[in-house]
Amino acid sequence: MKLSLEAHKEALRHMASKKNDEIEPFLENFKNQSVTGLNAGSMRYILNLNEMRYDFVSDACFIFTGFKASDFYKKGLDILPEIIKKQDFKALSNDLFPEMNNLAKKMNIKDQEAIVFELYYRMQNINTGKLISVVEYSSYAGFDQEGKPSFSTGICYESTLCFNGVRGLLRLNRKDEQETLFDKTIHYSTYVLTPSEKKILGYLLEGKAHNEIASEEFISPHTVKTHIKNIYKKLDVNKVTELMARFNNQ
Repeated sequence: MKLSLEAHKEALRHMASKKNDEIEPFLENFKNQSVTGLNAGSMRYILNLNEMRYDFVSDACFIFTGFKASDFYKKGLDILPEIIKKQDFKALSNDLFPEMNNLAKKMNIKDQEAIVFELYYRMQNINTGKLISVVEYSSYAGFDQEGKPSFSTGICYESTLCFNGVRGLLRLNRKDEQETLFDKTIHYSTYVLTPSEKKILGYLLEGKAHNEIASEEFISPHTVKTHIKNIYKKLDVNKVTELMARFNNQ
């Protein structure tokens, strides 16, 4: 996962050197990488900013959202309120992204070609109801004759950093350095769970008992109890009812 993420970041860093006649090969290569190796576990998209529609969405979108790529093509950006946790979508659309976008608009084209939007929020699968904490990286991938962005490429990964809220960063990538131009978090409640703790948290939210979790994961009940104890401590709750209430009210 880290390797594919770094490869994507490196591609974005070099977008400033891309000429207009090189954009199409870049976008085609971006599509092809979605089915290779570690990239298969990430959700990739190409957004046509002139028509505000998706030109490409990788098949992994179904794992994250429960929707197929064809649904994204049909619904366009109208699909976003259906796949992003309601509270997070409101914070992103009303607060974070407008601020980040306004800052980006003030930059010259050279800097706009070198910026990366980094967003942390929660997606919700429409079929299972499962919440997935994601980190999304996106960048402009082409400009029209008037200097306005015409395409944006993005990639989403499941994040081990769980936010009871959202976070947005705007980074400017130069040759040998990276400058953070914007960094804002809303709700401020942050907790880091290990992959095992995240999995067990999912079982708890499904209402499964300790012995069921132990059986599912092929671990001892004692190990399950230890994980749950750590989860409670990190989330500042004392029992499963408090845990359920916390997530149901978000």
